[in-house]
This record gives sequence, structure tokens and C-alpha cells, in this order.
Amino acid sequence: MNERNNSRLGKWAWAGYCIPVVLMATLVATSGVVAATATPQQELTNTLTNVRNLLVALGTIVAAIGYIVTAYMWMTSTGNPETRSKARKYFMDVTFGIFLLFISSFLVQLAQSLVV
Repeated sequence: MNERNNSRLGKWAWAGYCIPVVLMATLVATSGVVAATATPQQELTNTLTNVRNLLVALGTIVAAIGYIVTAYMWMTSTGNPETRSKARKYFMDVTFGIFLLFISSFLVQLAQSLVV
């Protein structure tokens, strides 16, 4: 039984390395293209914009997973009021989180445009 669990973890062990590698590859690729024609200030601005966009994309993916989990909880509650109220609470939390994500992204973009 323990060997089967270890093999299952071994099969998905590569997943922990994907996000940092994709993040670094995106940053290096975009900053390398921009660096050929941009000043250091423009390069920094473009890199910060790329990082912000990547974080918004990752946050959106996490929110989508949260909505899927919440929908699954709601559908499998079979009329249980406790599970339904928990699913409703999770739905409100995910909605509030995605709202904060987009508001913070807008505020960062606004601050960046005022500074630069």
C-alpha cells in the first residue's frame, strides 16, 4: 500500500517544478526581447507588468479551481443545509478573492503609471 502511494507521488513530483520554471522562462524571455530596444526604466516597467499579468493569470486559475470545488460541494450536498451553507460561504470567499485580485491589479497599474 505504501509503495503505491509513493509511486503516485513520484508520478506528480514534476508538477512542483513547473510553475517556477514557467515563471522564470516567461520573465527571461520577455525581458530579453524588450532589453534590445528599451531603456532600463522601460525594461523594469515591462518586467513589472509581465509579473503582474502572470500573477493575475495564476490567481484567476486558482479562483476557477475554487469555483469548481464550490460547485462540487453544492451539487453533492444532497440537501444537507450545513454543507450547502459551507459551499455558499466558500463561493462568497472566492468571489471576494477574485474581486480583490482585480482591484489590486488595477491599483498597481495605476501606481505604476503615476510613478513612471
